[in-house]
Amino acid sequence: MGSVDGVAILSNTVPATALVNATAASKLLGRGAAAGAGSFQEISLGTNLSMSGTTLNATGGGVTDGDKGDITVSSSGATWTIDNEVVSTSKMGGDVTTAGKALLDDASAADQRTTLGLGTLATQSGTFSGTSSGTNTGDVTLAGSPDYITISGQTITRGLVDMATDVTGDLPFANMQQVTTDVLLGRSSAGTGDIETVACTAAGRAILDDVDAAAQRTTLGLGTLATQSGTFSGTSSGTNTGDVSLAGTPDYITISGQTITRGLVDLTTDVTGDLPFANLAQASAASRLLGRGAAAGAGDFQEITLGTNLSMSGTTLNATGGSGSGDVVGPASATDNGIVRFDGTTGKLIQNNSGATIDDNGKIVTVASSSTTASVLLQEGTTPSAPVNGDLWSASTGVRDLYYYKAGKRWNVNAGYVINVHALSFSPADASIQYFGNVLRAPVTTANQNQIYFNVPGWITAAEIYWYATGVAGTSQNIDVYVRLNNTTDYLVAGVANIAAAKRFSNASLNSGSGGIAIVAGDYVEIKIICPTWATNPTNVVMGGYITFIPSNS
Repeated sequence: MGSVDGVAILSNTVPATALVNATAASKLLGRGAAAGAGSFQEISLGTNLSMSGTTLNATGGGVTDGDKGDITVSSSGATWTIDNEVVSTSKMGGDVTTAGKALLDDASAADQRTTLGLGTLATQSGTFSGTSSGTNTGDVTLAGSPDYITISGQTITRGLVDMATDVTGDLPFANMQQVTTDVLLGRSSAGTGDIETVACTAAGRAILDDVDAAAQRTTLGLGTLATQSGTFSGTSSGTNTGDVSLAGTPDYITISGQTITRGLVDLTTDVTGDLPFANLAQASAASRLLGRGAAAGAGDFQEITLGTNLSMSGTTLNATGGSGSGDVVGPASATDNGIVRFDGTTGKLIQNNSGATIDDNGKIVTVASSSTTASVLLQEGTTPSAPVNGDLWSASTGVRDLYYYKAGKRWNVNAGYVINVHALSFSPADASIQYFGNVLRAPVTTANQNQIYFNVPGWITAAEIYWYATGVAGTSQNIDVYVRLNNTTDYLVAGVANIAAAKRFSNASLNSGSGGIAIVAGDYVEIKIICPTWATNPTNVVMGGYITFIPSNS
């Protein structure tokens, strides 16, 4: 506790309004990084720090979301929520003295007078006689330079203590406004909210709500003699000659007989002006802040040391680091443009990658070593406008073609292979259905006679079927050609309606929505023709062509 020229300062708190005004909004109290040990200074907010109301926010690295004890962090470190019922009344002001508590728990004014040690005169009224056994003789003088007490004749006037000039020493952290138990101001309701008065006895409340000392004496039932000193004469005409009286409202000085008692100065009501930063206890070193540590629980303010991603530049507090959560540690060196990979499963350790790089245009380049094979998975559906050697891409979605660019040419590296189909001469009847495969024979009207089997899985992606009538060309009614799978599902190749003798049924993207006709090992297909009812039937028709099959393991 500090003192005011011999007057002790109450160890309850310095309210925030008693400090020197901040020079601008968004300021803190601390000690600059380059200032060395000394008085606290005004700290400006630097990189990644901001104020929202009276809340200090730091953006970027260092604090993860989660339960931190009495505080829960959320929104990527942007919101700090104090848990319910952890801020007790003891953390908001400083203890009431033992003597004060003794008055507050008394049940009546009589009990409180007993606690105060008042005699029977305390409740009597009259004029003090000033007999020889209790006279006030001699002049009272003042010493010392502070001017918060003045004397004029027999009157001692108590003024306000100026915190800038009338106190000495540094105010310890413990004397700043606290949050402790057993105080008059606090919060007993659940959850956060406004400060409330803590319940005390009816007699205690009767004293606390009085506007001044006179009203409190009335509540206590004291008479006019209660404020006088000396020996009471017992007569109504007794007078107090040569008595010294006190003026002014602060009560940190009292008088009894010829004794003036200097009490503790209440920093809430008995001082005026703002407490300069220099009168706070000095910081132990440079780069310090005032706060309360995460593991310390509620209590007095402490010196806060700057940790990871925080630094001081002069009186400016700076935060560095990305917006991610947690520390990321990398190797001592890395490959330029190398694609970053995590090392392990912690999410905090990365490793160098010399096998794959990505340039400023988003192009991925892989390099194979003696023990690895370079591979790149590219998004399909994008064809380079100016491919260079080594580019790999899929031209369109749903098509299982994969292209590689080398020596000025585009190479289809997943083109699969073709399976030829044939049909010898036939003259189709009206509304008939014909089937053929890759055996050199005429089509038949019964399925499962010309199967083409597959012993590996893959996709049929295209079909090219030709028709030629060597006899009569026939009229132009529509002819449909299908690839029939397992004699259950038909996939249309094309429908053609013209009077030409030569007809072409072509489809480069069969079942395009699924990337082709899916084949599993053991499946089979036939070519199916649905003939119309012609005005003039074609004769001596021969057919041929092929289907494209891409094995899934090619």
